[in-house]
Amino acid sequence: MPQCKRDVQELKSRAIHSLVLAIEIFNRPHDQGRSEAVLIFLHHAFEMLLKAIIKEKTGTVHAKGEKYSYGFDKCLEVAQNEIHTLSVDERATLSILDAHRDTAIHFYQEVSEDLLYLQAQAGVTLFVDLLQRVFKERLVDIIPKRVLPVSTRPPKDF
Repeated sequence: MPQCKRDVQELKSRAIHSLVLAIEIFNRPHDQGRSEAVLIFLHHAFEMLLKAIIKEKTGTVHAKGEKYSYGFDKCLEVAQNEIHTLSVDERATLSILDAHRDTAIHFYQEVSEDLLYLQAQAGVTLFVDLLQRVFKERLVDIIPKRVLPVSTRPPKDF
C-alpha cells in the first residue's frame, strides 16, 4: 500500500479510536475529569479525521518546509477553504469545540451537563457525516449501534 493511503488509514483509525474513547468517557458514571476528557478526545478525533481527509485530498498535511503537521486551526482552514469539505457552520461547530478543549487543557472551566451533551452529540453527528461524505464509510459499521448516553436527567431543550 502506498505511504499516503497508509497514512490516511492510520489517521482515520486513530480518529475513530479517539471518538470511541470520548463516547465511553461521556457515558461513564462518575465525573472526575469527565468533561475535560470528553472534550480532549473529541477534539483529537476531529484533528485526526481532518488530517486523514486532507491527506486523502491533497497528499500532505505539512506546510512546505515545516517539520510538524498542520495544527487544528490550519486543518479547519484547509478543510473549508481549500478542499471545501467543511461548511461554515461545521467549521463553527469545530471552532467552538476547539475553544472548549483549549480551556480544558490550559486552565479549567465548568461545563454544564447540557453543554457537554450538546458538544458530544454535535461532534458525533458531524463525525458520522464527514466519514460518510468523504470516505463513504458508516460509523455504525465500525462501532456498535448500541452507543447511547443514559442519564438520570436527560437534556430537555436542544
